[in-house]
Amino acid sequence: KFHVYLPIHECASEKALSSLKKQIQELGKLSPTGQDILKYRLWQEQQGICMYSGKTIPLEELFKPGYDIDHILPYSITFDDSFRNKVLVTSQENRQKGNRTPYEYMGNDEQRWNEFETRVKTTIRDYKKQQKLLKKHFSEEERSEFKERNLTDTKYITTVIYNMIRQN
Repeated sequence: KFHVYLPIHECASEKALSSLKKQIQELGKLSPTGQDILKYRLWQEQQGICMYSGKTIPLEELFKPGYDIDHILPYSITFDDSFRNKVLVTSQENRQKGNRTPYEYMGNDEQRWNEFETRVKTTIRDYKKQQKLLKKHFSEEERSEFKERNLTDTKYITTVIYNMIRQN
């Protein structure tokens, strides 16, 4: 018997996931999905605030339509599906940001960018996640390196899983 941990389990033990699931059930969501748990973890990390707009995300509305998980650095560019590359935002902000970095999305509005920068620095404790959120320049070379690194990781884990399945 073996376990394959999905990104939702990143940095969260089985005990912690069980606790999160119970908390979500107490909020009225009886069968929380992995996506629900991820939304709740991001909501906690961000102290109930949409990272891009600064608007409050009411806990009682969290599992209703209107709130999305966004890839900070677009998944189509980086293939990075880690917890560190995700934030909880309003669906409207997610649509407006599209396939851009936060800086490409709001960097032209100096006041908005400064407010965002302050929000990130005061809310997000994970330094590497802060770096992704505040990244101003994302060169073609960096984009290519991200893809290559993540493709290599995917090839490696696929080989490991293949061998585990073959042995079992």
